[in-house]
Amino acid sequence: MQTWKFLLIGVTGDLSKRKILPALLEFAYKNFQEVNIELIGYSRSIPDREEIYHILEQAVVDKKTNLTKINFIQGEYNDPSFFIKTFNELKEDERLIAYFAVPPHIFIDLLKIFCLVNKRNIDVIIEKPFGQDIEEARKIIKKVEDCNLQEIVHFCDHYLFKEGVNLTNEVLEKLSKFKLEDITTIQINALEKLDVNGRAGYFDKIGSIKDMIPAHFYSLWHILKKYNLVNQSFNDIVINSLKIGQYNGYKEDVANTESKTETYFNIDGSVEGIKVNLESGKKKSKKQTEILITYSNNSKIRWNIDPGKKIYIDETEFDLSHTNSQDHTNLLEDLKNKVNERFLDEQDAINGWLFYEKIKKYIDATNPQLEIY
Repeated sequence: MQTWKFLLIGVTGDLSKRKILPALLEFAYKNFQEVNIELIGYSRSIPDREEIYHILEQAVVDKKTNLTKINFIQGEYNDPSFFIKTFNELKEDERLIAYFAVPPHIFIDLLKIFCLVNKRNIDVIIEKPFGQDIEEARKIIKKVEDCNLQEIVHFCDHYLFKEGVNLTNEVLEKLSKFKLEDITTIQINALEKLDVNGRAGYFDKIGSIKDMIPAHFYSLWHILKKYNLVNQSFNDIVINSLKIGQYNGYKEDVANTESKTETYFNIDGSVEGIKVNLESGKKKSKKQTEILITYSNNSKIRWNIDPGKKIYIDETEFDLSHTNSQDHTNLLEDLKNKVNERFLDEQDAINGWLFYEKIKKYIDATNPQLEIY
């Protein structure tokens, strides 16, 4: 049986409460015969133990779980003392999983601490956003490389761990008959029915484009390249037109009557003769993450990653749902099995920002009008 010390850095944060803790419990339940887990929740603020225990209790299906021990530690993120002690106490048969569920500006301070330790039996998970801009992303990557942490640091975007992105051999065989040179259009959308949903302070500072393009849309394109459905770089898309919008009532939701933050975007572009459309928005009529590829002979691939978990090749439907696990549970499963295919590398963490920079320059040059919807 594997023994994990799961060090959740930022245990009091929104990401931990909404995503990671429930996924950890689901993972523990599904793997109770294989993995023994000790949760170490580290945070700068004082953890609300009752709230976190309540989240854990809600996530537990029954008592069949090997989340055997829970500790909460309060401390500063640039103080190495607790971390070094934890590293030194790690036994030969134990595995330390350190999950950075903190704002990106803290990543470098944490990585400096990991520079000081033996890399034995340690994995570090860094989830998007990989910095608040391309300069910060480059500093994070440089620190990883300077400290020789490439083997233990895993960059991830939860879109890559959605169940609907895993294609079966039957589907891959069907797709192998399509030719890259026959593609005429690629449409990718990521729509939500929800509003800012309690993330007003964070979202109003960045908007939909910065929230979605550097990681999520890059990841969806990354998936297409993985399955040889495109061979062009995401960063090479030329922007032909761009629309931005803000849902009616957004200003009230974020308590900012002057806000010009976009909650929707629609980008028309092209790459090597292929028309590309990228669309994302909050408070839309449906929740949908979908990719549509059209070919010159009018064949179509419609890939409903979420919530449908299906792919349609012309008129034939293929079901991609298998376990109905949460995205972050799938991430932990890959980590357990040491499968690294869905994690991003250092260059991927930069590449997503490159296209965002191109969009930012386009907006500065064209000054598109913010439409209310």
